[in-house]
Amino acid sequence: GSGGVVSGASAVAKTSATGTTKATLQDGAKVAANTLTVNAQHTVKFNAVADSANAAIVGASGLKVSHDVDTDVLATVGQNATIATPGDTVLKAVNTSVKDWRGDQTSGDTANWNLSAAGGGVASGAAVDNDINVIHDANVTVGNDSTITAGSGGTVGSFLVDAESNITVRDKARINTGGAIAIADVDSRINAQGNTKVAIGSATITNDTGHIKVGAKNNANIDNRVAADTYGVAGAPAGTAY
Repeated sequence: GSGGVVSGASAVAKTSATGTTKATLQDGAKVAANTLTVNAQHTVKFNAVADSANAAIVGASGLKVSHDVDTDVLATVGQNATIATPGDTVLKAVNTSVKDWRGDQTSGDTANWNLSAAGGGVASGAAVDNDINVIHDANVTVGNDSTITAGSGGTVGSFLVDAESNITVRDKARINTGGAIAIADVDSRINAQGNTKVAIGSATITNDTGHIKVGAKNNANIDNRVAADTYGVAGAPAGTAY
């Protein structure tokens, strides 16, 4: 921000990512191969830096930041498909979002702040408003009346299915001021939802020499840090991270 009268937030940052990634064998597909992998993967990397150190008069939040990610990943074998592999048949859907510390730091203790509000301004609302939403869907589907044979003829092979969501969000927000701020508040919210599912219809799965392994998992690594320091005529500091 810079000196002057600002009626809204003095610094605003927004990121948004949406999309669908698919890997599909159509209805009635016939596949005969040594191995087969149907692999759908999607990765989003996002971040933001905002600083309102020099705003003079702010009628609303000093900093307002939002990140929104909503992505779908689908690995599908359609209906009436026939798959035969002496080796592995692998069906995989992996949905990944990463918001890491600034500067490729490995620790939040040494990473720089993403959001920093300071200076001698006048603010009537929260000094920092940070909102992060990540919604994932990762689905693997095998349609009705499909036949899959993995591992045959003396060759070691397995039928392996994995639906996976990976969400990493790390963020730091602070206020450090002696200005006439009525509410020296830092409000930082992270909402992470991972929806993973494996759906196998009335299909026939056969394995002679290896394993049948089917799994769905969610991995979430969330680290949300806030700090509020005031002096002089500033209001009482407050910080919320959740």
